[in-house]
Amino acid sequence: MVIRVEPGDGTDWQALDLAERRADRAAARAFVSACQSGDAMALLHAVDLINHTSVDGWRLAMRGVGRLSGVDQAIRHVFLHVWIESKTLARRVGDKRALAAALRVLMPGNYRGPALRLFRGAQADEQRCRLYGFSWTTDFQTAHDFATERQRFPSGGIVLETTAPPEAVLLVREAEGYYDEGEVVVDPYKLGRAAVRERLPSTRPTQMAASRR
Repeated sequence: MVIRVEPGDGTDWQALDLAERRADRAAARAFVSACQSGDAMALLHAVDLINHTSVDGWRLAMRGVGRLSGVDQAIRHVFLHVWIESKTLARRVGDKRALAAALRVLMPGNYRGPALRLFRGAQADEQRCRLYGFSWTTDFQTAHDFATERQRFPSGGIVLETTAPPEAVLLVREAEGYYDEGEVVVDPYKLGRAAVRERLPSTRPTQMAASRR
């Protein structure tokens, strides 16, 4: 468990920071080691370590995996379930380039089909920054639903559309009825420019409107 304390409580912050860094490194090493050995159970244990004992463990783990030449199919199978169930994994990693490199190792990356027309529901800020996410979908309505959820943010929601070349496609999820969203995982650094298909205004009250209540 990650312990957080408030300033002024007599905590030895240097010691706490050192312990936190050690926990991060230990959890990341466990993840990378499991990938190298092909031990699926060890990988699941490492995921628990990262989630429950570290703060920066995911970033360090992805940086380590990105340097590997490959992993066994069993590791890819386990990681796919981790990816599906961990909807905030990209945000927890906090380093898109490290995650992109790691996903090229952990995802099949064997797509040989034609370019794919994809959609993504996101905050409007994503298009302005052109820092696109990893998860897209072949289904416009699914992207619209995700964009609708982002209307609670000040920038509002947006539906992006792009044509992903085969080399950008890391995974095409099969329809399995399990978080089935027509998901296609891509390397965002291999995508071209995405167009705006739909804009959804923010539903968050403005500061002026809130002050009138």
